[in-house]
Amino acid sequence: AIRKNGPELLRLSDYFCLASVQLPFGREEIEASADRKERRDKEEVWNQIDLCVTATREDPEEETSQAAARSGLGETCGVEISDLLW
Repeated sequence: AIRKNGPELLRLSDYFCLASVQLPFGREEIEASADRKERRDKEEVWNQIDLCVTATREDPEEETSQAAARSGLGETCGVEISDLLW
């Protein structure tokens, strides 16, 4: 994605995106498949990795990137993480 859209992405300075990786099926779900075809489909066909945007935030000059990430999670997802965990 960066190679293909690199110049456009570089124009997004002071803008942050938190992302998560999601897999449709976990190992237990794959192993619990009804038959070999379903297992193969879950493992090789339907189990594509998705990169999902979790939160976005513009970074005002007075904020650090860490502060922007924390406030972005709070504003977009309603999630607040304690200082101890952060």
